[in-house]
Amino acid sequence: MHPEPPMSEDAPAKALLAALQSALDYAQTQLAHSGAEPKRLVVALSGGVDSAALLHLVSRSMGQRFSLLALHADHGLQPESRQWVEQCRKLCQRLQVPIETEAVTVADTGNLEAAARQARYSFFARHLQDNDLLLLGHHQQDQMETLLLRILQGRGFLGMRRFGSLGSGHFLRPFLSLNKAQLTAYLSAAGEPWIEDPSNAQTSFDRNYLRHEVIPSLDRRWPNAASALERVAADLAAQQALLQGYARALPNPVPMAEVPQEQVQARVWLRAYLASRGHYGVKDRGIDEFFRQHQQSGRSHMALEAANPAGAASLYVWRDCIYYENRRDLAARPWPQVVTDLPWQVTWAQQTLALDTSTADTPGALGYLGSLRVLSRDQFIAPETGRLNPADRQGPGKLKHLFQRHQVPPWRRPGYPLVCDDRGLVCIPGIWSRDTAALGTHVTGYCTVGLEGEQSIGR
Repeated sequence: MHPEPPMSEDAPAKALLAALQSALDYAQTQLAHSGAEPKRLVVALSGGVDSAALLHLVSRSMGQRFSLLALHADHGLQPESRQWVEQCRKLCQRLQVPIETEAVTVADTGNLEAAARQARYSFFARHLQDNDLLLLGHHQQDQMETLLLRILQGRGFLGMRRFGSLGSGHFLRPFLSLNKAQLTAYLSAAGEPWIEDPSNAQTSFDRNYLRHEVIPSLDRRWPNAASALERVAADLAAQQALLQGYARALPNPVPMAEVPQEQVQARVWLRAYLASRGHYGVKDRGIDEFFRQHQQSGRSHMALEAANPAGAASLYVWRDCIYYENRRDLAARPWPQVVTDLPWQVTWAQQTLALDTSTADTPGALGYLGSLRVLSRDQFIAPETGRLNPADRQGPGKLKHLFQRHQVPPWRRPGYPLVCDDRGLVCIPGIWSRDTAALGTHVTGYCTVGLEGEQSIGR
C-alpha cells in the first residue's frame, strides 16, 4: 500500500475530501448498528470525470485506512469501449489501485439506459464481499436529473439514495451535494485525463435530453435549482427513513387493520414496509394489484425480486395478516437426520428451533427414546392418508387441522420442523407434544424444545 501524499489545499480538494469523510462517517455509523465495519472501499470506475476524481481522491486520502479496489464495466455499446478499459487500467496503475474489469451483457430490448444500469450493478454486486463499501461518483446534477426524470415518469419525488445495500456489501454516494464543476476542477488540478462518452450527447435518451435541453433553461432562470432540489430530496429521504424505521419495527405478520384504508396512504405504507426490508423497485400497479387480490378473495401474494442481500422474497395476505417471507428462509431444509449433541439449534423461517438437555422435573421436559431427529412435515407424513405416521400411534392425527387451528400459513407447512425419536413423534414445536408417560420406563433422556422469535398471530 503506497504512502499518502499530502492533499492539495485548493478549494475543490477540500470540498471533495470533506464530503467524502462526512459520507464515510455516516456509512460507518449505519453499519455499526449491525456490528459491521467497512474494510474495503470499492470504486465504480467508468473513467468519466466523476468516477476518476473519486478514485483519485480515495487513493490519495484513504489508502492507508482501507484496502482499495476499482471496478470497471465494459458495456460494449461504443466502438471505443475497449480503449476505455485500457485507460481505466492505466489510471489505476498510476494510482496503485487494483482493478477488475468485465465485459457485461446488456439486454438489447426495452430501455437501453435501464438495461445498461442493470448489467453494471449486477457486475458490482458480484464483486462485493461482506461489508465492502462501493463508492459511486454521482453528484448534484445527477441527482437533479434523477428527480426530474422520476417526476415526469410519475414515479414520485425520491432521488438517488446516499447509502444502501448491494450484493453482500453496501453502496455510498459521497458527492450528491457537490456540483460537477468541483469534481472537474479537482481532477484538472491533479493533471489526470478522463473519458468523454459520446453517447452522453445523444438527446434521444431521456436523461441526456434533460441534461442538455431542460436543465440549462432551469439553471438560467433559477441558478440554484440543483441545490434546491437536492435539499428537498434530502428532506424527503429523511422522512422516508423515519417511516421505514417505523415499518422495520413492525412484527411479522402485520394485521391488515394496521394498514391505512385510503388507497394512496396504503401505497405509501406498503412501499415503506418493503423498502425497510430492502425492496425498492415495486411499482404502484403491483401494490394496487396486491390490495385488489385481498379485497376480492381475502388472500394475496406478491413476488419480490432478489434486490437486497437477503435475496428474493414473497409477500402474502392470509387470514387478514400480511406476511413477509424470505425465500431463503422457506427453502427446503436439509434437516439433520440425527441430533446427537445437545444443545442444538437451527433457524427456521424467522424463528429459532432450540433443543436442550433437561431432567424429568424440568418444566416442559419431554422424554425421548433412542436418538432425536428433526424432520420436515413432508419427510414424516404418510402421503396416502395425510396423517403423521409415528410408530407408537400417539400422534395427533392430521396436521392440516392443527396447522389451521394454530394459524400456520400454508406456505410454511411443508418445511415445518418435527422432532422425532426412535419411537415416533416427540413434538410439533409450538403446537403439540407427546405425553412422556407413553414411554413408560423406556426413556433415554429428557429434552426441552423451544421455538423462539416471530410467532404467528393466534398461536
